[in-house]
Amino acid sequence: MFKSRRKHAAKDPEYLRPYAEAARKVGARFEALLWQNPDGQRRRFDVIVDMVQPEHRSIADLGCGRVDLLVHLHQIERAPRSYLGVDGIRAMVEAGQREIDTHSFHNARIIEGDFVADPALFDEIVRTHAVDVLIFSGSLNTLEQPSAEAVLDRAFAALKPGQMLVFNFLSDLIPGGGSPETGPAFRFSTLGMLSWALARTPLVQFRHDYLNGHDATILMRVPDRLPAE
Repeated sequence: MFKSRRKHAAKDPEYLRPYAEAARKVGARFEALLWQNPDGQRRRFDVIVDMVQPEHRSIADLGCGRVDLLVHLHQIERAPRSYLGVDGIRAMVEAGQREIDTHSFHNARIIEGDFVADPALFDEIVRTHAVDVLIFSGSLNTLEQPSAEAVLDRAFAALKPGQMLVFNFLSDLIPGGGSPETGPAFRFSTLGMLSWALARTPLVQFRHDYLNGHDATILMRVPDRLPAE
């Protein structure tokens, strides 16, 4: 059974409300994840796979929903050494636990937690669960960029040398003057996010080629040691 770290308030916070409302309307289905289509979700996952090499890693999937990332990794035979899912919506956590139980996924567990409101969450994940990669796939979309940067700062600060943070977001470098409308989600300044990452580590990978420029993925690795000044 999953563990809960979330303190339930009378109302869901604004950044969780679109997911909570969707889950109440349609249940813990794909539509409640607010992805446009499964193919876009899989393409984002595959970019993360190429960057992280998950079969050699212990990963935490922040905003894991129904553990679709874990299911995908098993389908392509790239299952991680261990997997920890974290989500702030109880219905999604319960659905994720059912997936883990149904498929008998080994070395996989899920907890209920709010990575925005719980400042100690990342430290506990890295320390207690021996995680070495923190992944945010689509789970920053309902945050405005300054709030997302604050979350990512806490996540990166919790990591040790050699460990990694990887996240994707909706890019503002929309090709051909495409529509910036994203519903409840926010587009981030792509060059701003890349500059933010490089200000914290020189070990950065960047991808912007997989959804015709509408999405971006950044990986940050904690250096083994800082370069001499």
